[in-house]
Amino acid sequence: MFWFRKPQGQPERFFTVADGSLSIRDDFGGFGTDMAGLRKRLKHQGVHLFDGFTEYGRFFRRRFGIDNDQALELFHQTISMKSIGNLTEFVRGHMLEPFDVQSRINALIAHFDDLDRAHKAVLTAKKQVSLLTPLVEHCHKHAGLEQEKSTFDACGKALQAYFSQLKSKLLDTRIHKLDSELERLQQRVLQLTDKVQQGQQQERELERVIADQGGDRIAMLDQKIKESEAEKERCLQRAKYYDDWIAQLDLPAVKDVDMFLQHRYACFHMQKRLQDEEEKTQSSIIKLGVDLASGKQDCEAQQCELDSLKRRQSNIPEQQVAIRQRLCADLKLDEDAMPFAGELIQVREDERDWQGAAERLLHGFALSMLVSESHYTQVLAWVNEHHLKGRLVFFRVREHAQTHAPQHGAPLAHKLEVKPNSEFYVSNDGGISSKLRNLTIETYREEKKQREGNPP
Repeated sequence: MFWFRKPQGQPERFFTVADGSLSIRDDFGGFGTDMAGLRKRLKHQGVHLFDGFTEYGRFFRRRFGIDNDQALELFHQTISMKSIGNLTEFVRGHMLEPFDVQSRINALIAHFDDLDRAHKAVLTAKKQVSLLTPLVEHCHKHAGLEQEKSTFDACGKALQAYFSQLKSKLLDTRIHKLDSELERLQQRVLQLTDKVQQGQQQERELERVIADQGGDRIAMLDQKIKESEAEKERCLQRAKYYDDWIAQLDLPAVKDVDMFLQHRYACFHMQKRLQDEEEKTQSSIIKLGVDLASGKQDCEAQQCELDSLKRRQSNIPEQQVAIRQRLCADLKLDEDAMPFAGELIQVREDERDWQGAAERLLHGFALSMLVSESHYTQVLAWVNEHHLKGRLVFFRVREHAQTHAPQHGAPLAHKLEVKPNSEFYVSNDGGISSKLRNLTIETYREEKKQREGNPP
């Protein structure tokens, strides 16, 4: 129903739903301008009034058993439409309810995240409980021990007071005894003091009598005799000491002052000569000590090298092996991937007569480490960044190295053979590997140029 609150402006409206029939003249007439009276009258008749369409539509659908707004909207569009262009679009747009898939997916993801966080929180709580449970037990045990310690401390303090009381009683008894002893000793001291005074008085009387009879001169002579006897004894001891020393030096006994001066002069020259000999001996001892220390160091180095050779299958020095071990450990590489040339090359069994010459010629090359193309960059960077504490020579072995060596110019290369299970081994007419053979030929040529005075 539309009505005007004011003569001008937009009309007001409200919606009605009734279970029975209504007429405009009987039910919506005769109210004048009193809209409140009309609404009150309709409510008395059992008519439901709504100011908005939303409440009206919800009540209308409930009355007609319509589940959702889309059905009512479809009904409105169906009775008002003139033609249907595309039935599929019509059904999809009007008959099917819109379904917000993305929001449901986001909600599911958010719910899964919540569940995952809750699960992690539960696991964390369980872990904390498992970690804290022993701590709580230890805390209870610690509290019990603390209580027991407090009890023992209290007992200890009580014992101290108890023993102090016993000690006090014993000390009182001891003091009483000492007081009695002190009183007795004081009486004894008084008696002895009287005797000492009487003895001193008698001594003074005797001294006075001796002095009157010339006793002072006698006392002085007795004192001089005692001093002379002591000096004589001292001189005899020093003379005996001196005689013992000159006897060890094969010198005659002293009879007068001139012989004593001769002894003194001879001893002075002898002392100087002995000092020179002592300095020479000390220098020899120092030199021998230095030689001994150097010899010990050389012996220890040789022993370490022997122990290392016993543990290894090759004759590569321990220092070179240690550098390779550090390099492989830092780069996490296998030591077999970077062998020394000497670990892969040996003289053929039928050419053993050439072994000494081959080892002398290829000694430097045998101590060279072979690095494949894939590891060369890492090895080069590591060597540049670290202090090796030694000398390391390594060759870069390319993947596509020359596979056929020249047939002349390096006859030694044909007298060698390579370890067959190495990645640097390439089957080549029963001879040495092509990769190592090329390196060996180059080393041979460089050695030859150095012998001829032409540096490579």
